[in-house]
Amino acid sequence: MSIPDRPMPQAIEAERSLLGGLMQDPDRLPEIAIKPEAFYRLEHARLFELLVAMAGSQASIDMVTVVDRVRVMGPDRFGGIGYVVELPDAVPSTANLPYYARLIQDKADRRRIIELGEQACRAAYGEYVSGLEADDAGKLAGRVGRMLGEVGTTAVEYTSTIGEAAREAYQHIVDVRAGKVAPAIATDFRDLDDMTSGGIRRGDLWVLGGRPGMGKTGLAMRIVEHMSLLPNVRVGVWSGEMSRKQLAARMLSGMTDVHLRRLRNPLLLDEDARTQDRDKDGLGPQQRAVRSWSQDLDQWPIVLNTQPGITVEELGMWVRRMQMTGGLDVLAVDYLQLMGASDRRASVEQQIAHISRHLKTSIARALDVGVIALSQLNRKCEDRADKRPVISDLRASGQIEQDSDWIGFVYREVEYDDAADPKDAELIVRKQRSGPTGTIPLRFDGPTTKFYDAPIDGRRELL
Repeated sequence: MSIPDRPMPQAIEAERSLLGGLMQDPDRLPEIAIKPEAFYRLEHARLFELLVAMAGSQASIDMVTVVDRVRVMGPDRFGGIGYVVELPDAVPSTANLPYYARLIQDKADRRRIIELGEQACRAAYGEYVSGLEADDAGKLAGRVGRMLGEVGTTAVEYTSTIGEAAREAYQHIVDVRAGKVAPAIATDFRDLDDMTSGGIRRGDLWVLGGRPGMGKTGLAMRIVEHMSLLPNVRVGVWSGEMSRKQLAARMLSGMTDVHLRRLRNPLLLDEDARTQDRDKDGLGPQQRAVRSWSQDLDQWPIVLNTQPGITVEELGMWVRRMQMTGGLDVLAVDYLQLMGASDRRASVEQQIAHISRHLKTSIARALDVGVIALSQLNRKCEDRADKRPVISDLRASGQIEQDSDWIGFVYREVEYDDAADPKDAELIVRKQRSGPTGTIPLRFDGPTTKFYDAPIDGRRELL
């Protein structure tokens, strides 16, 4: 049987039971956060809309008042007086009204998915479909994915009483103290975790900026490595700048302490190794270490995506797929300015603002993922005596500052002063929505692009 021959998903009995139950117990109406269009039968949608309107005007809701309104408005629009009067008889229990509402919404979502699928097919064949205009398959896929991603994000998920929210917040406290969940996902940088009360939280957007060569990718990958070692944490990395082999080489360099230059040119591996240090296959200690770690990494929960020019909508689709096939808790984006434009007619600043907004609302918050987005800076800091970056050095800084929960910058003085210690680095935290800001001293190893904590006596300075 083809799809057009099949009846659309529907839950008629649930619709009848919900309406009849609300007529019996109208005080339950505030718990039912679905819209009239979620009902499959039009007369049911109209009756639900009538009940909501009566409740909104503080009118009494019972069989007599409802029937009176139905008679005035036209009984045929509601299935007839007799049909409305019989609805309460179909209710097994008013205790199940929220369940009936969820079932109705689920069927409505399924109908919407089918509708979008049919529209996508027509658009793929070249027909004009409003909202799915695209001049290539990649853009079409992104728009379909964005529209599919909106299915299911209804008011039911986002509406609650303050009491329900408080109970949920307290239960989280109980679960954290019992060790069932972590308060945050730790970065493994001592002062950063201290400053952020444990690390990044799901739903947060962190922005890590820096001028070219400062090491922001190296710092982000160091954080990703540690997070992937935590229990029940899976990390995704999108890079528009490096191939998956280059990303893996950076990780291997940091883990094995083998100079990254040697991994880029494998002929340099073990060039100074003694004969007695080589194994029976002629492999020196460096190559053996790289081989061992490359095998170990096969078990690490890190997923790489190196699709060039990916749009933020396409990235959201990818995150959803990863969540359905093993979960995803943290996403690193390297970097904002290399993501594809959803609207090529928009200015660069508008494009970055769009990406920033969607990373926060459509990925971090909607999908409950911690997002670490890397960002290039403009050249304004090069013109100042103190070249340490500030938030206004970010392109589209106003939107990024509004969307982000945390903004930090990687800074190494040696990039401007040859006399500075090449191992000195700073993580300058300019914004934190729920905590202090300050400068965190770090140490940097250039050959492996690896960051690590500064000695304990070089603690952060609060701004």
